[in-house]
This record gives sequence, C-alpha cells and structure tokens, in this order.
Amino acid sequence: MRSPDLASAVIVCLLASAHPAIAHTTDGKPCPDVVEIDIRQDLEGRIGLPIFHDTTEAGDNIEIRCEDRFCYAHSGSTKAPIWVVQKMTRAIACGDNTRPSGWRDADVEGPKAVDEDYTHSGYARGHNAASDDFKSSREWMKQTFTFGNSVPQIQNGFNGSYWRFLEEDIKHLALSGRELYVITGPIPVADDGDPFELGPSGGSCKNTVTIAGLNDLKQPAICGGSNGGGPKSRCEHGVEVPAGMFKIVLFADTGRMFAYAASNVDHRNIGRTFDHHDDFIETWRVSVRLIEEATSIEFFPMLDKRHNEIAKNGCIGTPRH
Repeated sequence: MRSPDLASAVIVCLLASAHPAIAHTTDGKPCPDVVEIDIRQDLEGRIGLPIFHDTTEAGDNIEIRCEDRFCYAHSGSTKAPIWVVQKMTRAIACGDNTRPSGWRDADVEGPKAVDEDYTHSGYARGHNAASDDFKSSREWMKQTFTFGNSVPQIQNGFNGSYWRFLEEDIKHLALSGRELYVITGPIPVADDGDPFELGPSGGSCKNTVTIAGLNDLKQPAICGGSNGGGPKSRCEHGVEVPAGMFKIVLFADTGRMFAYAASNVDHRNIGRTFDHHDDFIETWRVSVRLIEEATSIEFFPMLDKRHNEIAKNGCIGTPRH
C-alpha cells in the first residue's frame, strides 16, 4: 500500500504539472492576472483611433485591423502600417515567454508586403508594437509578427539598438504599474524628397529633430524578386521605406503624453558621442503636435479638446516611473 506521504507527494506533483508556476519578470515579482478586453472597443471608447487626414490616394487605401492587444491602420499605397496603437500594462508586459519567429502577411484585402520583399533588402522587418511588450502571452507575441505591424528599418544603429532601448524604457514604465497607450508609426519622406526639421518643441524638450531625406535612405522602397531570387534594386510598387519613426506615449490615468521622432538611419556616429544612450534618445523628444503635422494623423480624438491642445503642444519631462 502506498504511504500517505508518498500519496501526498504524487498529488503535489500532479497539481504542479497541471498549473504552471506564475511567471516572473526580472524584478522578481509575480505577474498580475490579465484582464480580458475587446481592444478595439477599449481604444475607440477611451482615446479614439487615430484619424488619417491625408487627402491623396493614400488616404483612400487604409484598412484597420486589430489583434488581441493592438490595432493597426494598413496602407495599400505604402504596403505598411501608418500607425499601430497598443495598450500596455504590467499584466500585459509581464512574463517569461520567449520571442517567437516567422512572419505572416497582414490580414488585409489590398496590396501588402510579403516576406521576400525584406529578404536581403538591407532593411530589417521593424516592429511597431514590440514583441517583448506582450510577454504575458506567447500568442500575443506571435501576433506582432505580421507585416501589418512592420516597416523597413535600418537594423544597425537604429532598430537593433537605440530604437530598441527606447522600447525597453517604455516597457519599464508599464512594468512599474503605469497604464499606457502607445502609438508607433512611420514618418514619410517629404513631398520634395528633402530632409526636414521637426521643432523646436515647446516645454522642456526644446529639440529640433532632422528627419532624413530621400538621398539619406538606401532606396525609397523594397520589393522581392519576381522569382524569389532576392530584392530588386528598383521598385515601382514596393514597400515604402520611411524617412523616420515616431512613438507617442499617453498615461491613461492623467492624460499626459510625450513623444519621440527619429530618422530611419544609422545613428551610431552621433550616439557614441553621448555618455549614455538615454541621453542621446532624449534628443529625439518632440511634441505630439509636430508628429501630427509630419504625418497628417490626428491622435487621441476622444480626449477633451482643451486638454489635447495643451498636452499636444507641450513637452513634459521624460517620465522614469
């Protein structure tokens, strides 16, 4: 007959196998339970989905789609998103799931990117909503690997370093307990193809950020070879390479917001002159209003208009917690 102690041990082992251990982050604290939401309903009801005011052909070719924790507006003209908006909380960002691999097409009807467009193109498949922002669920992490959430980005000196450092800083805010709404997207090349300036911003930023011109980019668009043999050097209808990227963060509890804009180029030569990468990233701080002007997108249309006017034109100090 099995002893009571042995029987108890068997039961404990069975329970342990049926209920995995609670995930922890690097801060060693348990992850809270995730609250189920309809992400589109949440975004539309609390902040409003961004509104694209472009009156050109691009403005007539937009499809909005949502995954479980983020939504994106996909342009058939650029074959990429024009914005991606996500909700971030500790419960969403907290976990020990690992980064998946493998990209999938955007769930849209119009023209869109395919994996071959990026292969050997010199540009990374740059996430807008970062995979690591959703570590509470491997499925949510996988959902970020859609070309509805990707634009061509320079890997070395941008997507793989300074832009990633910025993503990590914002994720740290969510892990500290703040509820955030984060909007990320591309800044298009100016109509005349020349570099242009955003700024100076008001408030504490006082930055002027120069956004790349067409000659600063490797090529204006990327596209795969017709036989799968690699990218073409010229693309009539390829995936548009953005001049830069923007990221806007809104605190859900206070309505305060702050934003960043940076060129889609290798920043190592300038970044190395700063003592710490956060000091360099701070030079990307701009007002939300300047990003609206550069992208023809209106952000947070559901927020109080008077509050929006003040918050979008201001530039609060970089929050650390």
